[in-house]
Amino acid sequence: MGVLKTSTRIALLFCFAVIFPTIPSSTAESTGGAQGGDNGFRTGQLAAINDALDVTDSNGKKAAYLFKVQDGSDTYYGRYAMTYFEHDHAKQLKAGDAIQYKVDNKHLYLKTKEGAEIKARLCKERGNCVVCGSSVICGLD
Repeated sequence: MGVLKTSTRIALLFCFAVIFPTIPSSTAESTGGAQGGDNGFRTGQLAAINDALDVTDSNGKKAAYLFKVQDGSDTYYGRYAMTYFEHDHAKQLKAGDAIQYKVDNKHLYLKTKEGAEIKARLCKERGNCVVCGSSVICGLD
């Protein structure tokens, strides 16, 4: 009694490693660090929100938005599309409001006032159009 077979011990260790792959070593790590956890977010203005549900991309999508964030002379565009299984956090946003945002690689992240984080695809401005992958959106205000 009290002695486990080697195969049982290996199986238990494997299960533990799968269920608990990472355990934060401190509270500061799990909350984003001792600096308050802003993770690189800046404050800008949400200049515009436009409907951006593309007919060719509407399969399985319930809504899509194009965000325009203004921070001084910098302007960022992001397209946020969600399926029927996702929450529409964009409804919490209003054009003209201050917004917490960050640009990371190919994404524009926005924080709502309620703390939800929206991950949008970073887009590029081309003339009077905005290009988001294969989607081109023109005639924006």
